[in-house]
Amino acid sequence: TASSTNTVNTVSLRDDTDLVLGTLTADTSVTLQTDGTVTQTGALTGAPSVVLTSTTAGVANFTLTNAGNDLGAVSTTNTVNTVSLRDDAGFTLGAVTTDTSVTLQTDGAITQTGVLTAPVLTLTATTAGSGDFTLDTQANVIGTASTTNTVNTVSLRDDAGLVLGTLAADTSVTVQTDGTV
Repeated sequence: TASSTNTVNTVSLRDDTDLVLGTLTADTSVTLQTDGTVTQTGALTGAPSVVLTSTTAGVANFTLTNAGNDLGAVSTTNTVNTVSLRDDAGFTLGAVTTDTSVTLQTDGAITQTGVLTAPVLTLTATTAGSGDFTLDTQANVIGTASTTNTVNTVSLRDDAGLVLGTLAADTSVTVQTDGTV
């Protein structure tokens, strides 16, 4: 288990089997690298930039779903297998590439600054009817998109087309593509 007792500036951790994060507060950045699974027993806070990477492309699984998380921007630097993220106040996605799935959970807003590549995209609000998901970068590659709880708004863009699973939103769902939905 890796944790901090005080706020640190930058953290870079690598464990090619499995890694457990305890309570960790970082001001600037957190880099996590593995070929196994990264999970949490405590919150990741400080709104740091979080970089997830798989030592071997397509292998690593990241489950950062602690209710106390306070994330800044989250991205991957190598294709990972799965990513599951929770920050109830919202966060920003940088470039995220997965072989299998991405799950995003918030009551706030999730926006993006980089391309999202996810064969399966699941969006959920911690509190039903909350959560605004604006994933509208034109280069997204989304296989199937769905929600597991009613969210407030969803805006998706994938110019090649995508499959919609069950999408439940209180306010609006916007889908933009040049392909087939």
